[in-house]
Amino acid sequence: MKFVLLSAAHVLVFLASIQIASAEYPRNDGMLSGTENIPDLVDAINSRVLTKDLERPENFPAYLYKPKGSSHTKVGRYFIGGKYPTGPIECEHLKMHLRQSDEVLTWESHNTAASNVYYHVHRAIDYYNWLSSMVGEQINQEKKPVGIRLEMDVDWAMWIKFTKAERHNTSQTFPDVDPDKWGTPDEEREIWFFVPKRKYMPPYLITRWIPGIKDTVLGTAGFPLDAARVPTIIYHEWTHLMTRPYLGIIHDSALNEGYSDYYGSVIGGGPSMGDTEEFSTMPYSRDFSSAPDPATKKDLVEPGNFVPRFFWSLRKRFGAARTDSMLWRALKLLTPKSELLDLPPAILKAASDGTFAPDEITDLTKRLQYLFAPKNGRKGS
Repeated sequence: MKFVLLSAAHVLVFLASIQIASAEYPRNDGMLSGTENIPDLVDAINSRVLTKDLERPENFPAYLYKPKGSSHTKVGRYFIGGKYPTGPIECEHLKMHLRQSDEVLTWESHNTAASNVYYHVHRAIDYYNWLSSMVGEQINQEKKPVGIRLEMDVDWAMWIKFTKAERHNTSQTFPDVDPDKWGTPDEEREIWFFVPKRKYMPPYLITRWIPGIKDTVLGTAGFPLDAARVPTIIYHEWTHLMTRPYLGIIHDSALNEGYSDYYGSVIGGGPSMGDTEEFSTMPYSRDFSSAPDPATKKDLVEPGNFVPRFFWSLRKRFGAARTDSMLWRALKLLTPKSELLDLPPAILKAASDGTFAPDEITDLTKRLQYLFAPKNGRKGS
């Protein structure tokens, strides 16, 4: 086991120096950051090491990231405006709450989930500012700070907000509980990150009791997911707010989730979601690198991997900036009532702005015709 000690000169670097694969954009949020090496152990052990390292006072405010080319998550530290942050964890974009409290969390609480979410939300904001410059107009930013709740364990409901129904291992973006405020300047939206909790198999199954087996798929029915510590999930939820004017945020759909999966993974630096293995176990890690097969009827109505895989295949074919911009222009032609089959004409219209050559339009048309002819089944994986 080898630990590397870094000099002070190496500890502080500008946030802008951190590279994001295939999506380079400027970061002007005034943050400074540094890294600390974590021993490369198996994920289960590395998770415990990371958790302990996150909680070290000298590492706060801490955030999690995965260096390019590395398969393991690391811990970084940042400052705001070159200073150690104090007071409420809030800014013009967000305010942080713990569970159902309306009091704003403070930096003095040393809540590392809050510092991690704060850092990665600002990375997402930087990306959308960059994308705004690509599409030639400012992409939607909320008029009021978004309320972000950590360690939630109950579900949301219209009018009453907090229910008594338990909920774990996920995250979700919610509109104002008052529908009369939806779409008005008074509306206040929130993102909730739920607590991780393992759900074992029924007591009559012996596999739930055997050490070494009970924490595997043989003994566990629901795996814990600490969504507030998974960068791509944070990006995914913030993207729901950016796409809200076109797709809404009060229902799951192939388009709604597909757009958030794609842009969330783009900000994360590669074609995957939930790939922070130390906090996001097997069922929550998804890969979008393989080209999609033609859509099935199920793909048309249910969220899945088809849309983000299709978008990533376009990115590989036509490049990062052009694809991201074109998909955003296509998004603006959609509505909350749009279905997946409304996407191809929106893409072709968005691609006809002169940034794509005639032969590229022809290629794109053939891809759309091949992939969006619904099939009853699918060959291959």
